Order: sequence, then C-alpha cells, then structure tokens
Amino acid sequence: MKRIVSFILALLLIFCMAVPALAASGRDGGISWEIDVDNGVFTISGSGAIKDYDVESNYAPWFFDTMFVNSVVIEPGITRI
Repeated sequence: MKRIVSFILALLLIFCMAVPALAASGRDGGISWEIDVDNGVFTISGSGAIKDYDVESNYAPWFFDTMFVNSVVIEPGITRI
C-alpha cells in the first residue's frame, strides 16, 4: 500500500513540474489584458476606456484570476478604469 501511495505522489510531483507557467489573457473591444500567474503581474493595454463591470451580474473576464495578482500595470492608451 505504501508503495502505491509513494508511486502516485511521485507521478503527481512529476506532473506538477511539467505543467508550463500559467497565464490568463483576453480581449474586450480595444482593451487587452493578461495575468502572468508566475510573477503576479496583471497588465492592461490597448486604447480607450475599460468597460464597467459589477460583481452581481457582469463579472470582469479576469475576475476569477485576480487571486494571483500582486501588481497591476496599466499601459499608456487606457483612458478610464
């Protein structure tokens, strides 16, 4: 039994090491966004205003990935957040 558990744990460790870095990204109109999970950097780029979102019915597309964010970069061209 211990051998089986050890083998399964070893496979999980190998799998976790083989998974590439995670990133979430998207585009909404003229605005692009990316969350680099490894570095915790949320970057918003493009031109124009970011659309209004709310947590009741219209979640921001990045809402569920924000737990990984440590810093935010808003590049030139964004006129309103």
